[in-house]
Amino acid sequence: MNVPDEYDLVCVLPVGIATGEVSAPKKKAFEERAWFNAFGEKN
Repeated sequence: MNVPDEYDLVCVLPVGIATGEVSAPKKKAFEERAWFNAFGEKN
């Protein structure tokens, strides 16, 4: 990517138009991936 050595990449965002059809992985249900009023994994 020709980034100078004194820089650290912390995030790369691919932006553009896909050349073919894109398929995304199936998401978990909201209740399985979010919880509130607690730290760490859901019990």
